[in-house]
Amino acid sequence: MSREKPNCTFDIVPATHPNYGKPYLAPWDTLRYIPRSTTLLSRLQNKFFHLCEVKRGWLLVTCSGRNLGPVVMVDEFLAKFAVSGDMIRVTSPLNDDLFYVFAFLSTATGRHLLRGGGWGSVVDHIHPKDVRNIPVPMADERTRRTVVNAFVKAMELREQARPSLLQAEQEFLRLSGLRAAVEALPLSAYRRRFQLNASQLKRRLDVEPHAPLYQAYREAIRSTGMAAHLSEVGKVFRPPGRYKTVYVENPQYGIPILSGRQVAQYRPVGLKFISPASFRRPDDYLLEHNTLVLTADGRAEENLADCGVVTRDRAGWAASGHVIRIIPQPGIHVGLLYLACTCQPVQAQMKALATGSVVDALSEDDVSDVLLLYPGDSEWGRNLAKQVVDAWNRFVDANSLEDSAIKLLESYLGGD
Repeated sequence: MSREKPNCTFDIVPATHPNYGKPYLAPWDTLRYIPRSTTLLSRLQNKFFHLCEVKRGWLLVTCSGRNLGPVVMVDEFLAKFAVSGDMIRVTSPLNDDLFYVFAFLSTATGRHLLRGGGWGSVVDHIHPKDVRNIPVPMADERTRRTVVNAFVKAMELREQARPSLLQAEQEFLRLSGLRAAVEALPLSAYRRRFQLNASQLKRRLDVEPHAPLYQAYREAIRSTGMAAHLSEVGKVFRPPGRYKTVYVENPQYGIPILSGRQVAQYRPVGLKFISPASFRRPDDYLLEHNTLVLTADGRAEENLADCGVVTRDRAGWAASGHVIRIIPQPGIHVGLLYLACTCQPVQAQMKALATGSVVDALSEDDVSDVLLLYPGDSEWGRNLAKQVVDAWNRFVDANSLEDSAIKLLESYLGGD
């Protein structure tokens, strides 16, 4: 195996067209259910572009920041991206040994060894040699086979889930007619200079939500005949953001709590456990199965309004006050509501509603008033809803397989 990392100090020069570069991911993006990028890395104008490319079967190790060591295996979907220089590459032919190394580095022991070589006065770092020198204890053949098979199957499940979920998003736009309506928008809808009377501002002093583009998106949604305000199809709720944070080391005495960024990650980076005593009303913070979570604080050009489904494995977890909950109204399918909230015209509306001088934020009222498309009880809608739920369940199954294999390997390493 070889380990390398690109020079992470280079300036990122964006490309103007996908033909001239690749979408670029930061380390935390690689653990998203569906990796998404807002930056194209120019192929010709970045000296280290070739080192930012990754291939299926490589291991990526986060080597800078507060959360050193999360390890990701590049699957077929992730291989389409260029990845930040803040991740060390572990390259090898895709074989059982590589999957076993991946499993070991995912255990508590492996993570401890990765972080043990950390250095830096402000930002923690690890070096490729720190990864190279990690001893990998070999389990017996039966344990290795069980662990490897589980990690291989988990990778296959994610490789099925990601394209399926993305295809459902694209089919939702096509079958609803929204894609055609947006493509037919006149050039005037994209102008950034416009007039607005003070009486039109209502309770918002900023003019961004009134830009012609967002009004054009709303008109495009109305033209499909399936328009609804989010409050009509889901109950929007954001609990108070200030509470006493009592974190616990032992998961037995706490509840996993998701931050706004973690709602989009199948493996939450830096997941913490909080004591129920932290909350005056704990139920306000606990998540329900088959509801949606939405990132309410962040950067509008990045992760603000990220949307995820609360799957069965996260039911009963907590989420911070930086997360909005969307509970489907009776008769509303969570899969279709997910597609409605993640489509670009709706995401654009949400991001435009953000307020804040440093951190962008979304309120319950603003999100409730967003106009979206909900197809109701249609055959194509039911099919897409099922496709969405099946994809999310594959993510759950992949995590479950890996968790069981990690537990088995940790038990072996601990001599239990």
